[in-house]
Amino acid sequence: MPGVVVLVFVQSMSDSASKITLVHLSDIHFIKASAVGPDVLDEDIRRELKRDVVALCGTLGNAHGILVTGDIAYSGKIEEYKRAEEWLLELCRETKCSEQNVWMICGNHDVQRDVITSSVSLRDFQSKLRTQEISKIDAIYQEYLTDSAARTIVYSALQNYNDFAQKFGGHFAHDRIFWEKDIVLNDGSKLRIRGLNSAIGCNRDDNKDTGHLLTVGSANCAVPRLEAHEYMTLCHHPPDWLRDSDEVARFLNSRVRIQLFGHKHRRRIEPGDESGFAFLKLHAGAVNPGQGETSLPRYNVLALHVSTSAPSEKKRTLHIEIHPRIWDPDQTKFITESAACDPGGTSKTFSLSLDWLEKASQPELASTPQLSEVTSQPQVNNPFNIPTPAEPAPKVMNGSWKLSFRFLSLPFHKRMEVANELHLLEDSDSQIDHAELFRRLFRRAAERNELREFYNAVEKKHTGNLPDDNPFT
Repeated sequence: MPGVVVLVFVQSMSDSASKITLVHLSDIHFIKASAVGPDVLDEDIRRELKRDVVALCGTLGNAHGILVTGDIAYSGKIEEYKRAEEWLLELCRETKCSEQNVWMICGNHDVQRDVITSSVSLRDFQSKLRTQEISKIDAIYQEYLTDSAARTIVYSALQNYNDFAQKFGGHFAHDRIFWEKDIVLNDGSKLRIRGLNSAIGCNRDDNKDTGHLLTVGSANCAVPRLEAHEYMTLCHHPPDWLRDSDEVARFLNSRVRIQLFGHKHRRRIEPGDESGFAFLKLHAGAVNPGQGETSLPRYNVLALHVSTSAPSEKKRTLHIEIHPRIWDPDQTKFITESAACDPGGTSKTFSLSLDWLEKASQPELASTPQLSEVTSQPQVNNPFNIPTPAEPAPKVMNGSWKLSFRFLSLPFHKRMEVANELHLLEDSDSQIDHAELFRRLFRRAAERNELREFYNAVEKKHTGNLPDDNPFT
């Protein structure tokens, strides 16, 4: 039951100006509730994991955000995502993480296999990805995602996942084949996180004996080289499960500093260097590897910061501390996995050399780790392409994402009440899907300078009162 990766951002209390800390979880596999059976034990592990994360936050600081990388559900069912949402939001509350700071990608267990069985067109699309020449994979994506009729089937087996992930900004669509999020590091540079979708071709034929059938598309891994930017990618399937692994690896290993993978249940930490470009691959362990498996539940805590030498030496280094946690069946709780740590320590540390930034070209130094707007790819950083006023980036980002999350957390009829009250609906909206409708509503509110009113109306539907913290005031 290969799996899920979750990352929880924590802002460090000690040396908060220099470190970004992430809690890295894998393979949760939410399944339908039962009074007896394996899920009782899986639920106990999830409960103990929350206790352990909360204890860590007591030392490191409140959680800043959560990243979930695939296999959130067990079989892509609506009730599984309901349980997942309850758990994630409870984790947010207990770690004092903002609810809108949850980002995710999908895995093979998030696919509705019965949809594939009943769709000849979807099976034909997947067959092309699995059988045609690897050099044609990007062209196949392009062909289907630019055809108005064909593109409706591409994500049909991920519909329940997309409905769940949309409010968090983790959904995929024909014009949103990956998402990105920026974090400002302590030296003012940015860590840009890109979420990739390796589950788009998953079906019943996937197993350990038929690997190398899935694809990501090398075009989706061609992250641009930008000054003062480093990349982290989240991909559910590791390269040895991909048909286009060589093409994908060429981009990742020459442009992406930190590569996180799920799916497998054993933790692997692999530093690498490609012609002087240093990178780190981290294959996640599993929170719920499945009763009867030999793998023990695991998760990781990552702490990141950049050190800078004197200008005359021109050295910048990204330091990555990995704090591995493992389930102890005798103590029935999570403890430090000493075997994965540096000798005598509680973590394993890697230092990656970065390009030097001349003072004239450096961004303004960040006093604390922050989230910021991605200006080069607004369609993948901002869930509904909300135009935002010229304000400091962290406030703008938090405002647009919080409004998106709060609006999409409302029942559909209450969303329509908000749209009617603000006169945002037009006759041309009657024949479009919900995702496009919501994009239009946000865009119109922004064009009319009514995002403040939009946010107030949404919060009144939630609480009955005007909010005290309107980000658009």
